[in-house]
Amino acid sequence: MKRPPLAVVLLAVLVIALGELGGALLSRLRPATARWAAARVMANPITHGLAGSAEYDDDVRDRTVFAVEAGLSFFHTHAEGMGLVLFFASALVASLVRGRQARAVLYTLLATGALFPLGYLAYALAVLELGRDSGIELAEAWVLTPLGLAAIAGLLGLAISLARRGTSMRRPAPPSTGEPTWRLPPRGVLLAAVVLLVAAEVGGASMARFKVELARWARTEMLARPMVHGLVGVRDVDERALDEALFRFDAGLRLFHMHAEGMALVIIATTTTAATLARHPAVRRTLVLLLAAGGVGYPLGYLLWSALIPAYGVEQSKLIAEWVFWIPFGGATIVALVWLAALTGLRLARR
Repeated sequence: MKRPPLAVVLLAVLVIALGELGGALLSRLRPATARWAAARVMANPITHGLAGSAEYDDDVRDRTVFAVEAGLSFFHTHAEGMGLVLFFASALVASLVRGRQARAVLYTLLATGALFPLGYLAYALAVLELGRDSGIELAEAWVLTPLGLAAIAGLLGLAISLARRGTSMRRPAPPSTGEPTWRLPPRGVLLAAVVLLVAAEVGGASMARFKVELARWARTEMLARPMVHGLVGVRDVDERALDEALFRFDAGLRLFHMHAEGMALVIIATTTTAATLARHPAVRRTLVLLLAAGGVGYPLGYLLWSALIPAYGVEQSKLIAEWVFWIPFGGATIVALVWLAALTGLRLARR
């Protein structure tokens, strides 16, 4: 397949990198972020409609902090997704859309749409500064909607362009000279990405099929370790503790499914970019290794977290998963993405 302009590739890598970095920071700084957001709400009582009633004000503050955290979480997930959309859609544009002007328009629309996740950063800040309802309305009307429409227009334009080609797409395009193309990473890397995709789908299907059995097993293991889960023998108290732990257990399995799907596509996109743009063999091999290992290892942390919750509790299991999988493998992915973005930017500057 042909390669889109370097500026488009750079933006795709940057958006993916921001998504990974945002997720890491959000995980590590969530308590500090919640405290800062709560302080901002209390510092602007008129903006947030605080009435001086402790119960009412606490409810307003909690809902506003939740909206801020939701915006930051949506930034993380959408940045990963929109970076991948830009990468794969622009590769289709470069390979299958005829006409330089048509390609330029589609590149512009898709690149603008890839900035959609930044709207959730604006969402989080606007909620704090303008109040929950006004902030959400402003972010949706002036940031999220325009950028989202650009992404939709770009994808519709691509679909129309492909439909207009009709049966000609069934024939291989004639070889062309002088146009940049993608270089595939090693076959083992592609195999690892596909296996991770299979694991994600099997995991999702298994969670749906054996949800009751998994929950029953986890609950039995938790009841066998009352001290670990803070069970005191009072039914109401114990049920709340068990429900919270079971919710985290289920969330870990679902997060494995989601992250395994996403990271498999990240591996394909980023290792292809590294294999194409990194000229020095040692740099190329190092980038591909970091991106592949980090992408495969990071989602496994969610499986480990869920598996350990019945025996070690939510927080202790999370700490183990962080040091065994999330920090080393997530760190490898972030370092490699920043390195790849810098390399792509340098190539663009030289041209």
